[in-house]
Amino acid sequence: MKKILFFLLILGAFRAQSQASIESANPPSLKWRVIENNKSKIVFPEGFEKEAFRVGSVIDYIAREKTESIGSRVLQVPIILNTLSLESNGFVASVPFRSEFYPQTIPDWNNVGPSNWFDLLAIHEYRHVLQASNSDVGLTHLTRILTGRNGWSTIQAVTRPSWFSEGDAVMTETLFTESGRGRLPSFSMSQRAFFYAQKQFSYAKARNGSYKNQMPSIYPFGYRLNLYARTQFGEDVWAKVLRNANRFEPILYPFSGAIKKNTGLRASQLYKAAYKDFERQVETDLESRKLSILDTLWGDTKSSVSYVSYPHFMKDESLVFRFSAYNRTPVLMHFENGSTEEWTKIGFQDNPYVSYSDDMAVWVESQPQARWGNVDFTRLVGFDFRKRKKVEILAKKRIYFAAIDPSSQHLACVEFDSTQHYSLKIRELENPESFKQLHAPAHETIGYPIFDPADQNQLYYTIKFDGKQAWIRHDISQDRSERISDWYTFAVVEPSFFKGLLLFRAGFDGIDNIYALDKSGKGLVYRLSAVPVAAGFPAGKGDSLYFANYDMHGSRWVRTAFQTENFQPVAAKDLPLYKPLLTFSEAGNILDSIPEKDYTIRKYNTLFDGFKVHSYGLVSSFSKASGNFTVNTAQAYLLMNDILGRHGLTVHYDRYFNEKENGYGFDYTYGRFFPIFHLGYNFRGRSIEANRGNRILRFDEQELQAGVEVPLYTLKHNFAYRSNFSAFWKGLQPFQSSEQRGIFSDKFGLYQMIGSFSVLRQTAYQHVQPRLGASVYANYQKSLQAGIAEKLTTSLNAYLPGIGRNHGLRLNTVYQEESLLNLYQLADDFAFARGFSVGGLEGGWRFSANYQLPLLYPDWGINGLTYIKRVRGNFFFDFAQVKALNLDTQFKSFGLELLFDETALNLYNIPIGVRFGYRLPNPHIQFDKPLFIELLIGN
Repeated sequence: MKKILFFLLILGAFRAQSQASIESANPPSLKWRVIENNKSKIVFPEGFEKEAFRVGSVIDYIAREKTESIGSRVLQVPIILNTLSLESNGFVASVPFRSEFYPQTIPDWNNVGPSNWFDLLAIHEYRHVLQASNSDVGLTHLTRILTGRNGWSTIQAVTRPSWFSEGDAVMTETLFTESGRGRLPSFSMSQRAFFYAQKQFSYAKARNGSYKNQMPSIYPFGYRLNLYARTQFGEDVWAKVLRNANRFEPILYPFSGAIKKNTGLRASQLYKAAYKDFERQVETDLESRKLSILDTLWGDTKSSVSYVSYPHFMKDESLVFRFSAYNRTPVLMHFENGSTEEWTKIGFQDNPYVSYSDDMAVWVESQPQARWGNVDFTRLVGFDFRKRKKVEILAKKRIYFAAIDPSSQHLACVEFDSTQHYSLKIRELENPESFKQLHAPAHETIGYPIFDPADQNQLYYTIKFDGKQAWIRHDISQDRSERISDWYTFAVVEPSFFKGLLLFRAGFDGIDNIYALDKSGKGLVYRLSAVPVAAGFPAGKGDSLYFANYDMHGSRWVRTAFQTENFQPVAAKDLPLYKPLLTFSEAGNILDSIPEKDYTIRKYNTLFDGFKVHSYGLVSSFSKASGNFTVNTAQAYLLMNDILGRHGLTVHYDRYFNEKENGYGFDYTYGRFFPIFHLGYNFRGRSIEANRGNRILRFDEQELQAGVEVPLYTLKHNFAYRSNFSAFWKGLQPFQSSEQRGIFSDKFGLYQMIGSFSVLRQTAYQHVQPRLGASVYANYQKSLQAGIAEKLTTSLNAYLPGIGRNHGLRLNTVYQEESLLNLYQLADDFAFARGFSVGGLEGGWRFSANYQLPLLYPDWGINGLTYIKRVRGNFFFDFAQVKALNLDTQFKSFGLELLFDETALNLYNIPIGVRFGYRLPNPHIQFDKPLFIELLIGN
């Protein structure tokens, strides 16, 4: 009985939602094709047949051979290949059920390893599909039957937490390949950092994160718990947990309870056991290492977690490098004589790689196409050291990596076209549109280009092929390349030159360290550092080796002696940290044994294919009368979308029980073309008490609307630009009654113009708001016939920096005007001075000043209920000038808002807070006390 009551409570929390945002992220010019089997339906642009076939083959093999650790249930899933995006990502969504791949490999290869990104996406994301498939049991399955995908998605947040989903998927990619993320030292770096610092954190903090400390993401957190449970309690333990959780065994905290049922441990206890076991392994590994003697050169250890990367020593021996922090967006920093100076801000990036000559630094910044969210470009940006000026070298290109030669005359650009084929181009800095294309290795991913300072005719880079990496030397004058290293199943990244050697970062012995490669082509590699957590971004000067040394606070510049007689050749080493992986029955590289399948290709109909009902249900609202809760309204709804996000339909029927009346309507959106088209109709039958006369007014309201919308978004350097302009026509019949006379019931037309624009500076992790920017909004509505309806609403926000790095000042003004003599009054949404509320306004103007700042980072909570990461303060002052027919007055208030950034039930990030305010006297408004207190939710 308890289970049924809880289930009904969950269903009661669901709300009918309009269809997912329709902004078709792909341009209409793409010609979509589809292949299909009983496991997947892969939708892809023309020209990507080979990649689609590969994804289909990998998925078919996994579904047939590799499901014992998760369960045998398999739902067919549509998969979309978004090939024009530069985003490196993938996801499985429930509404509508689909997976989307973004196949541009992550530019930081140290975080992804040498595996083929398409293969990793197929393995990782399909594991999420299998998780969802095997969650479709018990009460979760009943939810899907009764509500479709909306309810199914909501309930799975309780029965399949994200840390498990991602940890299990990383475990799968690690078992099925030779170099999944679970084998990369960088993946466990933050965990090993706080082990080495002898720090321990609670389960709640490790799961929910921190604004103060560098915590592992849900990926390594979930992987560590997943690995330990499989090792200790059987390879199928998570299949059992998933099944029990979705049957709601037990009813409260079903996932943690299911872990308890199958392991004897709660989730928090499993975390402690898993981390204690991993800490023991790390300590054992470090006991056998002789660590390098290090001197710290520079690092910001006081203000927040911070990172240094990509160093370059100038001719005057000063240091230039990339710097970022929890309280700072990325900058190019200059260090000399013990002090630092910010030279320029670095804009939005997917790839943090920076290349240098003695005159200039160059890097790549993001440049999304304004209308189509899945179409991306990049900018090539430089900073001139002599002029101290940031310049744009190239725009609207698809540059993956870029390097500048020592003479500052040429650029080596790794680029790719719309078919994801890589090319290597040498461009002239003075005329960057001119280029010479080199014969790059075919069918391979190219990264980390660097010119040899001793011979700028020699270009070095690393390539990925067949799940391995190697270093390549390319003679530009002869356009000839050769491999100069062995093939590695490790990530080899972040190159630099020193004393005729190629220095780089790699994790050959289970910890990222600095290595040197002899350029002779004999493949001789030597280890130069030995650190407890990780070393990266090497550079040399004099007789010293410099690199970024990682700890629990981020990374610092350190130096150690560079002596050739101390070189230690790299030898094959058994890595005990990864031994447990070899014991599992699923372990083994599947990529070399997957048979390539042939599929029938057909044209994908973008109007009808994939357009189906995905969610439906019945929801209600309640009122309390005579001490009893009664149903006030009920709504039956139905949602339809296509998987490409081009169009969607919402249909609803409403019943008003108190009034004994009905309502119904629909909203349709079509977003395939540059403007988005909207069409909707709503009918509302009403029966309400009249203001005077002790009588009931019965009337109908009808509204038909059509409109267009144009959303735009792009990035330039350190600012994000967003705009949205829309125009609607509405046909309204506000009142239609056969019983009453003298009420306005004429049909009329109304047009509405809405516009918004914002330009906001990039924010750092700890920032409470943008430190610079502005936004403006305007909404104008007017009837086609004079004197019926007209209203104007505008608002303006200005964002300014505060005293501290994480402080901010926001100035806001709002204006609204609507004549009370109009026959039809539009909805009043004027925001008063806080602490006041007055209806029936003809016009109003409000100014607000808000000074926001973080107060505390408590990292504290009540286990399973709430976890508070930050407490913010907002000092406010409001001034409002309003007028009605016989009123023209001012309202003023000021006070403090305390806001708690908290995670509820380990699931939902819902800020809550309390407002303490003081109302200044007003001759027209009476209130008991000038002081007021209000609860805030979601601010």
